[in-house]
Amino acid sequence: MRYIDSTVFVGSTLKEPNCDQAVKSFIEDPEGGITASLTWDEYVYLIRKKNGFEASSIASDFFLRIPKLMIIEIGGRTIEKAHHIMVQYRLKPRDAIHVACMLEKGVREIVTDDVDFDKVKEIKRIAIKDAGK
Repeated sequence: MRYIDSTVFVGSTLKEPNCDQAVKSFIEDPEGGITASLTWDEYVYLIRKKNGFEASSIASDFFLRIPKLMIIEIGGRTIEKAHHIMVQYRLKPRDAIHVACMLEKGVREIVTDDVDFDKVKEIKRIAIKDAGK
């Protein structure tokens, strides 16, 4: 199972190259995909910023109906872990939350083009263009 970053969903909605294939790849994977509730916020916010409220409402509904996508809740322990990850790897707080969620669920691969995740030795970044391979 791979962790799916918000950039995959944003890219799919905005018709960026390879993003639809990345979404399709985890839907077809027997294990599915996993992400945090934070991803919903990032995704819907960016669509609203680029395309307005109506588009973000449609995007939110789309996200919540994606088959085989497990959405992880974020609690206090996750934030504590994220703090340590943020300090250790000098990550942005949101990126540290994503990594903390991954590690709590035993997920070691993240699909994203965000190279900041390359700093984290415990995980492996899969470029969006390579997610369907």
